[in-house]
Amino acid sequence: MSSPQARVTATVLAAALALAGCTSSTSPPPESTVDTSTAPDITLRAAEVKLPGLPGAADRLHVSCASRTFCEVVDETGLSWTWTGTAFAAPVRYAPKGDLSGLVSCPAAGFCMATENDAAYVLHGTNWAATPKAAWAGSIVGIACAGPRYCVAGPATAAGTDLRAWHGQAWTAAPEVDVYATLSALDCAPDGETCAAAGDAVTVHHGDGWGAAYRPSATVLAVSCAAGPFCMAVLDGKYAVWRGGTWTERSFRHGVQPGGLACASAAFCVGTDRDSLQLWNGTEWQPGPALPSAVQALMFDLAAGNESCPVDGWCLLVASGVSYVVSTST
Repeated sequence: MSSPQARVTATVLAAALALAGCTSSTSPPPESTVDTSTAPDITLRAAEVKLPGLPGAADRLHVSCASRTFCEVVDETGLSWTWTGTAFAAPVRYAPKGDLSGLVSCPAAGFCMATENDAAYVLHGTNWAATPKAAWAGSIVGIACAGPRYCVAGPATAAGTDLRAWHGQAWTAAPEVDVYATLSALDCAPDGETCAAAGDAVTVHHGDGWGAAYRPSATVLAVSCAAGPFCMAVLDGKYAVWRGGTWTERSFRHGVQPGGLACASAAFCVGTDRDSLQLWNGTEWQPGPALPSAVQALMFDLAAGNESCPVDGWCLLVASGVSYVVSTST
């Protein structure tokens, strides 16, 4: 059987990239019992895609995709770009002014929620509009939508521990869920109901409400959820998987330690760090390609969740002033 490093080969389009200048978890089975013999051979390819009208090369970006043909990117100046499947359309203004905390979440084609500072905006079709005012405790540092009728954002308290919810017309007047510490990670599956929010604890929304808190054994760096239900949490040195019951923790192997994370399904997640991409194949995490040194300095922003994988084998990633498509083949 080939090694994980051999199974994940990297074909990075260097010429293009060079232009960038609670409840306790269950005990994991021994790593030796994990069968990786059926893991597919996967090639990762990355190609830069230009953002027309980008204000500056260091512009901070955030991305969310509902499909291969619909993504939205927002920047720190209040601009947004729509991905149409082959290129980005010219930017439009979603917010009257910019802020470093610009974020976006798109659970369905033609619907997104975006934030800047302490305001939230909704996209229906091609038009952005401000949502009804809500009381936010400073800047909104996390936004995630499961669908047009359910989004969660925060913090809603000065401690940064509580989040408010959107139910289709307005934000809740009072916080809906407590993450027991400053919000560190937040994501929703585009299934209308599944979300995960993390601070000192990780809490999952599925069905009618938020479940019991799971307290991981290490710091939570990122979370991502997909339909199934399925959620993945990247921890410091470990990862945890939720499939509708309790969380199961395992240790990373093969030198893998992503800081950013995006899952399309229980069988496909992409992790990012400042140096490389990594891949979850449904069974284990495998190391992916090292990125060119000219790009690595820009990859810092990816640890903030600036990657989106709407379907298996396809992702859009952004760094400061750079966007590119990552695709896989077997």
